[in-house]
Amino acid sequence: MDREAIITLTADIVSSYVSNNPLETKDIPQVIQSIAVALEAVKANEAILVPPVPAVDVKRAIKPGAVTCLDCGRVMKSLKQHLRLAHDLTPEGYRARWGLKPDAPIVAPDYSARRKQIALDHQLGHKAAA
Repeated sequence: MDREAIITLTADIVSSYVSNNPLETKDIPQVIQSIAVALEAVKANEAILVPPVPAVDVKRAIKPGAVTCLDCGRVMKSLKQHLRLAHDLTPEGYRARWGLKPDAPIVAPDYSARRKQIALDHQLGHKAAA
């Protein structure tokens, strides 16, 4: 982002802000300065990191029959493929982003139990008898 782009963006942002918010004339230079400084910080990759806001409450994201993606709010039985395709995240990255415990489920508990029972019924994971 070059200097002209910062000036143009600053003017656009200030114009929008002033047209939608009551502001005294004496305060306009301060608004221009703060916006220009913020844009310069973005240019220098020194932007203040804003913590992400989950699409749903973290405590309500895991239900017996479904899990909800905290990034987009989509409800499904398993998040692993969705996280990879829609958000380019691994389960570990997803848990880290939202401050979840390392063992936080990304698969609905009922679905996981059903898959486990199917595997046990078919004796998957057991070595064949000699």
